[in-house]
Amino acid sequence: MRIVIVPALALVLASCGNVSGGNDEVAMEAGKWSNTMVIEKFDMPGAPPEAAGMFAAMVGQEQTTETCMTKEDTADAAKKIEEMATGSIGEDGCTSEKFSMEGGKIDGKVTCTNEGGGSGVMTIDGTHSSTEMAMTMTADIKDPSMPGGTASMIMKMSGKRLGNCDG
Repeated sequence: MRIVIVPALALVLASCGNVSGGNDEVAMEAGKWSNTMVIEKFDMPGAPPEAAGMFAAMVGQEQTTETCMTKEDTADAAKKIEEMATGSIGEDGCTSEKFSMEGGKIDGKVTCTNEGGGSGVMTIDGTHSSTEMAMTMTADIKDPSMPGGTASMIMKMSGKRLGNCDG
């Protein structure tokens, strides 16, 4: 089970533009965006002290990036999100149970299993307008190959359109 999928999905979500969907969608504008991500909780009971220290150091550390998203970059954003969420880029056996960005709300659930008996559930809950977004992602992982067999994480992500891209 790859824990890295949660931050990777967050970055894809933050850079979304015109997500195809229902009639009630709110298109996010292309342009220069500032995105901030912070891990609020990361627990892995039974982790070795060095790993536990690394996880503890990640909690509360904001990471802010700026990116220029063109209309071309945002094309097929829903498909990109689906591919990232379901792990088709990697080997994880993940399924997107639901994903919507309609009506200014972000709502998703992804479940994953692996051959070693591990499983995980990630939920995504948030809001967005054409120029801002905020969401919370929660991941709960059970995997006998991990120390303690479980891990959980809560991450918050926010983004704001700053204006047109430079240049």
